Amino acid sequence: MAFLLAAALLLRRYLACYRGRLAQGWDRLLLIVLVAAIGAGSGLWHLTSQRWAMVSDVLSIAAFISVFLLVFLMRVAGLVALPALGLTLLYHAVNQGVQAALPPDFLNGSVFYLPTWLALLLMTTWLARQGHPQWRVYAWAGGLFLISLTLRTVDQAWCTRLPMGTHFLWHLLNAGVLYLLVALLLEPPPGTPIAHLEETPTTGGDSIGFPHPPPSWPASTSSRVPHLDCDHHASSSLRGPGCL
Repeated sequence: MAFLLAAALLLRRYLACYRGRLAQGWDRLLLIVLVAAIGAGSGLWHLTSQRWAMVSDVLSIAAFISVFLLVFLMRVAGLVALPALGLTLLYHAVNQGVQAALPPDFLNGSVFYLPTWLALLLMTTWLARQGHPQWRVYAWAGGLFLISLTLRTVDQAWCTRLPMGTHFLWHLLNAGVLYLLVALLLEPPPGTPIAHLEETPTTGGDSIGFPHPPPSWPASTSSRVPHLDCDHHASSSLRGPGCL
């Protein structure tokens, strides 16, 4: 339920930010759909304990990680498609290598998520070094993910003391992590260009219309690169709490 709630809140922000321009943020919408898919897959796996449900759970998580990395690398870091795809594949190769090198029950099976936390740490460090005004959002997400990962790891060891276990807290906190990660992508801070996929940039960018961000985030904007302004494009009745 926590992931579905996070997806619903993200969808509300998305509709507010992209009112009348929904196709322009299709990649962010896909991330929101995948957040909901993680909630559905996890729920089915815990309710049925069937192999097909486990597969749907794992695939939805892997799909979210892949799409998120691509969106971050292209929308935020300004990479073109091929390098972004290469780094995403490198992440999965490292993940597979870590899982192959360590026992499957290491850290109560949490080894799968160690490269994910490391990737989040690297993204946060990069945002901070670039002077991105909202790097702290990812720092909070990284800290929250570390806490949730710890709770997942100690779940079995604490079962004798805490009959409910701590696994449910892993899910609750991770829903918050995914909300923070995707919410930042819905509206960049002032001065940050965001792609309009219907338009082809005259300089920079790549074949599917992603422009490069400026060298520093507070830099002045270019008239050739459209910007997302929820206050301008969304009515107050739809904005709600506003976008990040």
